Formats: sequence, structure tokens, C-alpha cells
Amino acid sequence: MLGVVMALASEVYVLKAEVQRLTEALGQGDLIDNEALEAAGQSEVMAAWLAAEQKNFSAAILQPWLEPDEVSDVRHLMSEE
Repeated sequence: MLGVVMALASEVYVLKAEVQRLTEALGQGDLIDNEALEAAGQSEVMAAWLAAEQKNFSAAILQPWLEPDEVSDVRHLMSEE
């Protein structure tokens, strides 16, 4: 469980850095401003993407708990007898 949390935390860090880098690059090149970014974040297209992404992301994260491994039970092979 700790491994999952740490993996997700590192992904969040990387993604936050990427968003900041892209935002800075777009702003420095006068390609987009904060108001345009805010408007894009409030659009129907963004809302639809967020809903789909949330569903897919949640399913991927919960898969190990909701779908058992397809490996057969090999505990009897691990006996010290």
C-alpha cells in the first residue's frame, strides 16, 4: 500500500512540475494568459475530459483491489514440509 501511495505522490510531483513548466512557457511566449487558462479550465470540453479521466484513473488505481490476480493458488508449494 505504501508503494502505491509513494508512486502516486511522485506522479503528482512530476505532473505539477510539468504543468508549471508549460504554463511558464506559454506565458513567456505571450501565447496565452492566466485568464485564457482559467476559461479553458471552466469549459464544457474540460469538464467532460475531467469526468472521463476521473473514471478511468479511479478504475486503474482500484484494479488491484477489485480484480483478483489470475495466478493460481500456489501456497501449498511454499510449505516447508
